[in-house]
Amino acid sequence: MKFTKEEYNELKEYAELEGSELGESINSLLSMYNDEDYIGKEFFKHLKVELKRQLNYFRNNSEIVEREYTFINKCKELNWTY
Repeated sequence: MKFTKEEYNELKEYAELEGSELGESINSLLSMYNDEDYIGKEFFKHLKVELKRQLNYFRNNSEIVEREYTFINKCKELNWTY
């Protein structure tokens, strides 16, 4: 299973906007993904599956909304859709 750089960045944005233990856990998994040389091949294969599963969960159950408070000040928020 392939986990692309674009998917990595998208999941990282979801995790940062999520803001709870779920986001922190996903960030921990993403940091392990960066340490591919230090973890076993089998573990890394399952790690990619889990990251892909979490990305699909966010894509299916939330959306990133950009709010404009002033023409200078913009903010992104994660809105759950379920």
